[in-house]
Amino acid sequence: TISKPDFARCFRLVELTSSEVYKTSVFGWRPRAKRAEMRKNGMRYLLVRPESLDSTDAIAFLSFLPVEEQSPQTTAPFIALYVYEVHVDPSCQSKGLGKRLMRVAEGIAARIGARKVMLTVFEENEGGRRFYDREGYAVDEVSP
Repeated sequence: TISKPDFARCFRLVELTSSEVYKTSVFGWRPRAKRAEMRKNGMRYLLVRPESLDSTDAIAFLSFLPVEEQSPQTTAPFIALYVYEVHVDPSCQSKGLGKRLMRVAEGIAARIGARKVMLTVFEENEGGRRFYDREGYAVDEVSP
């Protein structure tokens, strides 16, 4: 489980870094629904905290969940590690934290035998799309 203060900080990071993109999307910014998604059964969190001992607030986080996917080409389902959130406080962006968090996700996927690491990113989120493109991610065959 994630503590209430840590969950609140993670939600604030989502709100800070992504609420504007949500507002311009067909989904809209719905805080209650976002909190419910973030509490999905089995969701795992990895938080990054600053080195200074005077702060325990997370400056970045990754949330993920192993899911069963079905490829259109085969009948056999497979496990994918679905990355729900990667958020870095704006004051800490462009320092490699997002890249490191994605490497951690990829390592976890390898350890649990997941065939893929999957995620979604809004088309309007140009910075996020460029980041994932640089990291080698592309639209998958099971993408809606």
